[in-house]
Amino acid sequence: MKRIAFITESQARKEVPMVAHEFYKSPKSRWVNAINEYMAVREFPKSDIFFVSLVTKRIYGYDEVINPYPKSVYHPRKQDSAEFAKNILEFLQTYSEPVFVELHMSQTLANELKTLFHDHGIDYKFYGEGQSLAAKPIYYQRLIDEEMDVRKVRDIHREKWGLAAGIIKRSPTEAQRILDEYGHKLYLFKPEVETILESLKQVMKKHYERRKDEREAFDEFLQELAAEEDAQDFEIFFQNVNFFHELIAQSQKYEQLKTRFGRPMSKFERYLIKREYAIEIENKISSILLKLQISLL
Repeated sequence: MKRIAFITESQARKEVPMVAHEFYKSPKSRWVNAINEYMAVREFPKSDIFFVSLVTKRIYGYDEVINPYPKSVYHPRKQDSAEFAKNILEFLQTYSEPVFVELHMSQTLANELKTLFHDHGIDYKFYGEGQSLAAKPIYYQRLIDEEMDVRKVRDIHREKWGLAAGIIKRSPTEAQRILDEYGHKLYLFKPEVETILESLKQVMKKHYERRKDEREAFDEFLQELAAEEDAQDFEIFFQNVNFFHELIAQSQKYEQLKTRFGRPMSKFERYLIKREYAIEIENKISSILLKLQISLL
């Protein structure tokens, strides 16, 4: 169902031709200004916003250029409102689909439209009904505040699901992406999530330190190995050992090589220890990401 908005004209108007939404904007038009702000906050389609003038008996599109016209010297008569309401009804009947109409206007015209809409089965909402003219800007400001609150909640949910959906492998790479993308948005999440993200940030610092230590230990091992002659057996051996337990599992070969290549083996053992420490931190990162995902869901 298409939603159509009709907004009242204002007495404070521009004195030069201008597009409708600017033509009726003025510091003296607090009510109309508030209506326009409410529509903007909602991102209401501009093509479905129309201004209505009881003075000219015209319906103006949001970006339609309006030429200046005189101010009314009297309050609109009921007969004038009834005639113009019929024009508005005819305009709505040009739509090929059902419409829902928002009425942001005075009681005089709205009453005539409500009667016609009731008779022709058109759904509508009259905003600010029962509010005095002086109270209408305040009424719309409340609507704006409510809309902003709703959008904030919606944004939080969108961010929350986006964050949860991005955790797939629970790897350090994912962890860093999460911190880069959401680290400055901690205010969006509940304290529990904020605490988890802060913990992740600290663990990631350790991750980079441990990986640096691992690389340095491996480089030292390679330097020692390069100084050895006839170390092909050792090269073949260490290429098949990635963890400390794999080293211990080949105890006989390990002892033989350690006897022949004491210094390189010592450096290799140190590298494996540094590697195990680095993997330990990666496992911790995975655990924190799982905890984060559960908390978000």
